[in-house]
Amino acid sequence: MELAHVSDLHIRWRPGQSGAPFARYLNKRVVGWLNLTFHRSHPIAVLSALVADLRESPPDHLAVTGDFTNLALPGEFERAREFLEATELPAERVSVIPGNHDTYVRASVGRFEEVLADWLDPALGVEAWPRSRRVGDVLLIGTQSCVPTPVFQAWGAMGERQLSALGEALASDDAPVKLVLVHHPPLLAGGKPEKPRRGNRDAAGLLEACVGRADAILCGHTHRAFHHVHEGLHVLCAGSSTSSVKALGEGATYNRYRIEEGRLLGYEVRGYDPAQGRFVHLRNESLGALEAARS
Repeated sequence: MELAHVSDLHIRWRPGQSGAPFARYLNKRVVGWLNLTFHRSHPIAVLSALVADLRESPPDHLAVTGDFTNLALPGEFERAREFLEATELPAERVSVIPGNHDTYVRASVGRFEEVLADWLDPALGVEAWPRSRRVGDVLLIGTQSCVPTPVFQAWGAMGERQLSALGEALASDDAPVKLVLVHHPPLLAGGKPEKPRRGNRDAAGLLEACVGRADAILCGHTHRAFHHVHEGLHVLCAGSSTSSVKALGEGATYNRYRIEEGRLLGYEVRGYDPAQGRFVHLRNESLGALEAARS
């Protein structure tokens, strides 16, 4: 089985089609728009190349770990839906979770679940996290770490109820491979904690729920790809799958994980090559046998 992991798409609305009146920008979105305009760049050409790469070599399953949008505007969510449809993967082969930009302001809470309902179970409701899905030998558990935060803050929180349910879901399923999807990573590269204004405030609880039960946590948020091992638990960040080198010094990347005979063996890192206008192979990473993760 091959699982593609993309994250932090930050899809912009079409010019003149934000879907929101000007008054809706008179909040945290003002800062977000300025940041987007002058500091960040997620070209639509890179998103198109990502779609082309996924269609040229379709994975068995696709996981998207949040930040479909920039400012959680209606027009951005519609384009996020168009992205998922453009991959031509059936909904049962796609797992999605929200990012902090998808819950940017209080008025946007619930819009993710509403617009992307075809890739979720709408009967579960907005607050039904975690959400589990069994795909062959793999248990995928999507979580929600995102809440509206004040200006210049992007921290996440999961809450005791969700963490308890996550631990129970991991413990009660006999899947050979168990993967947890979360937007805010519990740790950064090298095991460093994230800054309080950007980090996962329930990082300790997340690690406690996953160590010895899950094989890996797949995450995003940082816009920088990394792989860290914490007490046998692999923390894998896909970076941003649409970022330009100009924006953050690191180009767009995503991962393709190899799962064979009930084992997560390794992954391919693919990245966007501006000269060719497409995603190309960057490197292979080996994870080896992961039995130790649940020993």
